Amino acid sequence: MKSFYIETDQLTQVRRTLRYVFNEKEDGEVSFVKVVDPVTEEEVTLEEMKRETSPDTLLNITTAYKANYKRVYF
Repeated sequence: MKSFYIETDQLTQVRRTLRYVFNEKEDGEVSFVKVVDPVTEEEVTLEEMKRETSPDTLLNITTAYKANYKRVYF
């Protein structure tokens, strides 16, 4: 299994840059793991995110890996 993230600087409807972390299995299945603030490297809670953005945007972000956003593998 390998992990990657995308950052919300690619998603214009978000107020601050956040890092969305995903896991990718050998068969290509991708699962959402967590959200991290790239400045502090701390995990961002769902409550924090709800205060900053709309529910529709949150849904778009959790499936953003399906789009052509730049994946950074680590």
